[in-house]
Amino acid sequence: MGAVAIVDRYKQKCASDDEYLFVYSFVPIKLYKLDENEQCIWQNPRPASRMYWRPNKFIFLKEDDKTTERETNIIKDQIKNLQFSKIKVEDKEIVINHKLLFPWWMVKYPTQ
Repeated sequence: MGAVAIVDRYKQKCASDDEYLFVYSFVPIKLYKLDENEQCIWQNPRPASRMYWRPNKFIFLKEDDKTTERETNIIKDQIKNLQFSKIKVEDKEIVINHKLLFPWWMVKYPTQ
């Protein structure tokens, strides 16, 4: 059963083309070991490739300035509230501090 059939089944009004599909995603660029050197331990070899691309959200509505502004503000709020992660590897606890850089065209990335 396709998406159009599901929309018809629930009597929702939605266009069947991708004009009304608003999607945003994230692509990891670099991974750093944060110590005195801020050593880059991984760099995405092809940031434009979809290999590491991960969709964050799909919204079925037409993109406009209000939608873009609202979703941008949601992401900015999420960035402000990022929490660290703790994982255990071979009896060692690793703390991961997440730093999401947004918007990418305004960020100066550290050089290697």
